Amino acid sequence: MVKIKLKKQQLKIYDPVEIFVDGEKIVLQKYKAAQECVVTGEVAPENFSLLDGKLVLSLEGAERLMKELEDSLSVKYPFLNEK
Repeated sequence: MVKIKLKKQQLKIYDPVEIFVDGEKIVLQKYKAAQECVVTGEVAPENFSLLDGKLVLSLEGAERLMKELEDSLSVKYPFLNEK
């Protein structure tokens, strides 16, 4: 049963994994590098972190996030567009 679930996670032998407890379950999940962009999933030394390391972005991820924020905020708060 464990082998089947590992295949669903696309884990291979020698892949790094994270192990943690969720209630009464032991959870294995593929390890993701700490500097992975939360928007694009890109791992690169150029990625930067904000909010005391809680948010990691690549340049492309930052641009996409800015566009999304501008679009969302301009609809919800149109007075922000006034210059």
